Amino acid sequence: LIRRMETIQSLVPDLAPHEYRGCLAASVLYEKNRRGLVLILRKHHRFKSRERRILQLLVPALSAAIFKFRYEARLNLLATTDPLTGLYNRSRFFAVLESAVRDEESPALLQMDLDLFKQINDSLGHQAGDRVLEVLAAELKRRQTKGITAARTGGEEFMILLRKGQAENYRSVAENLRQAVESLIIDWEPEPIRVTLSIGGTRYTPGEKLADF
Repeated sequence: LIRRMETIQSLVPDLAPHEYRGCLAASVLYEKNRRGLVLILRKHHRFKSRERRILQLLVPALSAAIFKFRYEARLNLLATTDPLTGLYNRSRFFAVLESAVRDEESPALLQMDLDLFKQINDSLGHQAGDRVLEVLAAELKRRQTKGITAARTGGEEFMILLRKGQAENYRSVAENLRQAVESLIIDWEPEPIRVTLSIGGTRYTPGEKLADF
């Protein structure tokens, strides 16, 4: 617990200490690091010892809640994200796709894979292959907006869901992406890597089954 107003002012510079009679503050800790500050101020009276004890109980409970939230968020990230590229994994993407088919007006879908990717792994090694996947994922992330969701759905296979105004332009989105990937120069030794991408696209027909889409 921090009770001296001078200390509080160093933590909260805009505070005017002379306006307050009572002050209680305590650090919120997460994994032994300060993650926040609980600050309670009173203008007309000092805090009683009973009120200080309440704060002493409150802050550890808050720290525990933050720890639980972050732990669950970390687990959720592991369960829904491809660890190499940071994009959605297959299961998460298909859950988003199913929701879009149900709730959106005629979304579109692009499915793609890198051409001759096995040759990169065989000739340059899997580290080179991983680097290519990371660069492609960065290109997909750069294009992600409110109406575009990208995922890695297999080894060198990726999918993009297009919604709202993006869906009707799925052909031009696909062609722009294809050209952008073709122009990429990926730094690698002994020489840079160039790749190309094949893309198939379609737009959802209302009433169509998800599997047919």
